[in-house]
Amino acid sequence: MHRAITYFFASLAANAAVFVGPPLASGLMETWSPWVPMVLSLVITATAGGLILLMPETARPSAISPHSTTSPVSLKDDDSWLRGIKSQLSSVFYNSEFRSVLKKRSVILLLIAFTLAAPLPTAMGPLFLQYYSKRFEKSIEDAGYMLAIRGGLTVVILGVVLPTLSKYMGSSKSCAKISSFRRDLLLAQASAACASLGYLLLGGPNTTFLVSGIVVLAFSTGLPPLCHSLISGLVAPDQMSQIFTVVSIVEGIGSLPAGPFLAWTFSSGMRLGGPWFGLPFFVLGGLGLLCLVVLCLILMDKRVGRAYSAVEASRSEDLDIESHSLNGEVGPL
Repeated sequence: MHRAITYFFASLAANAAVFVGPPLASGLMETWSPWVPMVLSLVITATAGGLILLMPETARPSAISPHSTTSPVSLKDDDSWLRGIKSQLSSVFYNSEFRSVLKKRSVILLLIAFTLAAPLPTAMGPLFLQYYSKRFEKSIEDAGYMLAIRGGLTVVILGVVLPTLSKYMGSSKSCAKISSFRRDLLLAQASAACASLGYLLLGGPNTTFLVSGIVVLAFSTGLPPLCHSLISGLVAPDQMSQIFTVVSIVEGIGSLPAGPFLAWTFSSGMRLGGPWFGLPFFVLGGLGLLCLVVLCLILMDKRVGRAYSAVEASRSEDLDIESHSLNGEVGPL
């Protein structure tokens, strides 16, 4: 099962907007005014929110563990969204079975990796636009076109390079066939290394370093989907929503102070001048290096591979049972 490839394509859908958005916004600003792309972004965001509301619930009642200590959350019984959120959080943190999952060393290390990796994408936005325009005395429109280079590389890497590499590493054609856990972990470690090196190059003294950093940084876009694949392979299917709730919380904890802190490092770098102009990117390079160290510590946990394989086997059995059930319901044509 190539679960990581599913996460690659899900991430590809989000990153495709990075490829289309900056040049489109730059063209609209040059042709009309900055208000046009801002209004258009609000309309697109509202449309996306409406589509999300139309999505049906995919959880099956049979997937709920009979030993669960919490009852399913019912929005009909709640007087407000706030109570619904509280009920969902209580189902996450007061479930005895799920608390035992959070005590696993590998799960804790992955949650730390999510926290460290959360601020990494924040720099390739308004911060990069200001950095590029001020340090190299270019216009915001030119900076938007530079972001489009990264967006185009991201589409190719997430849509072609990483899925192909993942399939090859798990196939019999590779020199040394490795398990799905080790394959995803090695690719995640390589992505974290690219994030660290890419940001260090991005803070370099000239545009050659900057373009090299953008290219290397594009190879780090597989880090979030690979970490999602790793952590989802360590929990039971009926605990997926709970673990992703925790992942969202730790990512919020990691990204919340990133904006003000990076803004402070950017202003400090401008004040110091010289090589310190790239200070915010040097800090992010350090975070990428710390994320790599944490992912390397997971490799030292000998029990995690066995747990990963056990969950994979259980999930395959569930899929076989569901397939047989569906075939029995449909019957012969």
